[in-house]
Amino acid sequence: MAKHDDSTTLELDDWRIASRRRPILSDQEKEALSQRIAAYWSAHGKTAASMIVEGHGTSSISSREEGEGGGGGATSATSSSKERASSSTTPTTMTSADDVSAAADSATMASPKSSSGSGHNFTPLPEILFGQSYLEIKHAATLGGEEGGGGGGGGAGQPTNSTIDFCLRFNTTGALISWARRHVDGAGGSPLVVITVPEASRWAAGNLAVGLKQVRYDWVFGTDYEGELLLSSEGGGGKVEGDPCDTFLDLERGSVGDGGVGWEAADSSVIDRRLLSDRAAPILFYDDITLYEDELHDHGVVSLNAKVRVMPTCWFVLLRYFLRVDGVLLRVEDTRYFHRFGQEWVGKERSRRELTFAQLGEAGLPTETSEYRDVNKVAAMLEQAGTPAVVVHSRLVLPGAPS
Repeated sequence: MAKHDDSTTLELDDWRIASRRRPILSDQEKEALSQRIAAYWSAHGKTAASMIVEGHGTSSISSREEGEGGGGGATSATSSSKERASSSTTPTTMTSADDVSAAADSATMASPKSSSGSGHNFTPLPEILFGQSYLEIKHAATLGGEEGGGGGGGGAGQPTNSTIDFCLRFNTTGALISWARRHVDGAGGSPLVVITVPEASRWAAGNLAVGLKQVRYDWVFGTDYEGELLLSSEGGGGKVEGDPCDTFLDLERGSVGDGGVGWEAADSSVIDRRLLSDRAAPILFYDDITLYEDELHDHGVVSLNAKVRVMPTCWFVLLRYFLRVDGVLLRVEDTRYFHRFGQEWVGKERSRRELTFAQLGEAGLPTETSEYRDVNKVAAMLEQAGTPAVVVHSRLVLPGAPS
């Protein structure tokens, strides 16, 4: 295992696991990312006018069933940051880097302006962004012969006559592109569901009458991000290059891979929990990479992070989105990946669980915010409470595996 100032790399047989943790983005770096998200919206025909709440039919979730919903969004003029609500929808496929580049010049004109007078685009991003941190897992398929060795479990390196046929990445940019897609009209899926807080309706009552507008966007930064899967079964030209933190490129998200390779339905056995719970097995590699965090303007907290664990027998990744909107709801969305060395496939489990604070009270559980600050405890509580969950299992045969 090789360690540098802010990165760690482990090479084991045909696998290479690498992670990097860097400080939060500077204001300048955050502004540059904001402009690229604005360009993404522009590439999909998203304009300032299309983000105004007026004319959009949405459903709402609020801290009360009646009287506290309505009119989610943020003002396009001056307002308290507490007075924002959110929306979410099902994403579509990502755009290509060329589409984004072509729209970059027009992004400034296509996005709503802030009220600060600075001329910055209205592209709200999480307060804390770890935009230069990432986790990456690669597999090298041997293309015949044994030149250069195969690592032998000791990190001797990947064969010289190999190509990367599987690359799974997790980074902030990719997650935010997934979030940005929620705002694109015609994305399909369920209607927008707006999470609101009491301040939203009070703001609307006092400000919409004087001409201020609400901008519809997902203020809880919800994302269907599962990581970025890049596949190739072609020798030589299948190498995965580029900045692992930059996701403005063509990505495969698990539906259909290059060469016809894609995820197939499976059962819960694709995640070997017995093997993962073996405390006698040494941990060769572990890291916890935070991608973004936000305190939702004193209305709760949202975070997205990826954890990786490598043992002599397997590797495991947990990508977790955690949301707590105080007095409204708790939500945990997990994506797990598992691979047992020697097997020819990677397993995936996607799950989502949530409870409203009203449901917590009905179940006799605490409704004080202070009881739900630890992400892992909340996730365990939601599972133990028998919370209805959406769980999907699938597996992916490695492109280089024998047919």
